[in-house]
Amino acid sequence: MLWMVLLNIAGVLAILFIATYRKKYRHLRVNARQIVIRSKFLNSPYGKWMNPLQVIEGGKKARWNIDFRKYWFLVIIGSAVAIVLLYIFFRAVMIVPLGLLGGFALPNVLLYYRKRKYDDMLYTQLSAYVNTLANLVSTYDNNVFRALSEVAGFMDDPVKQDIIQMVRKIEHNIPMKKAFDDFYQTYPIEQVKMLHDMLLLIEDYGGENSDVLFSIAENFDRSLINRKKVRDAKAPNRKAFYSLMTYLIGMPFALMIFSYDYYLTFVQSMVGKGIFIVVIIVGAFSAIKIERIYDNDKILQQGGN
Repeated sequence: MLWMVLLNIAGVLAILFIATYRKKYRHLRVNARQIVIRSKFLNSPYGKWMNPLQVIEGGKKARWNIDFRKYWFLVIIGSAVAIVLLYIFFRAVMIVPLGLLGGFALPNVLLYYRKRKYDDMLYTQLSAYVNTLANLVSTYDNNVFRALSEVAGFMDDPVKQDIIQMVRKIEHNIPMKKAFDDFYQTYPIEQVKMLHDMLLLIEDYGGENSDVLFSIAENFDRSLINRKKVRDAKAPNRKAFYSLMTYLIGMPFALMIFSYDYYLTFVQSMVGKGIFIVVIIVGAFSAIKIERIYDNDKILQQGGN
């Protein structure tokens, strides 16, 4: 019975994987993509986390090279691990198919951490942008356009390309304020807006404002330092939570090793199943909440003081 369920699940996932990998099955891949695009459930707030296009598009924004083939590979790996764990925990074939949820969750989890890494890189680049631009404006005697034209040479992608686009807009007679606003839409950091507002004042009225520009850059650096301090302060509680979850998840394995008969009796009872279900549900929702708190970036939005 168990093997039949596992084989059916593996077969469905294998077909989806092959359809996205083999050229001779390209028509299946196109059909699968159209089904995903047209599916109301996969595009709803409740089902979008199972939508491969959501992960693929999100990966592009975070510079994560993931396609349909890699997506389904992760789903298969995640499902296999989740199915094994569920069967060990519950010893009930009917619960095993729920392991598919774990498979679809894996690409989303990896994308979440990829976005975190990407955001950290962006904040570092934007800090360099603010500091370098403040210095160049001072060096070029408040020539804002020349400073903007030169600052891209000190940056890396993707910020570099957005700066180049911003300069090209100004060259094509698009108002500097509009170019700045478009840049801020891509990088909604308060210190970036403050710097651009100050540059507009310099462009319109001139005057010596290097101290203000350097103050904005220093404020941004302080924000990044405070952000790291806040994360470091949250880290022990976050680590303690995951240590507890590791202990709870590992407990069934320990019971099996020391007293398999007792474990089997416990897990096959309604109380045992209820406890494991509560642990899984509470643990999943708590992990999501903890990660959101850990990634709270209000310091960067409000400025660091």
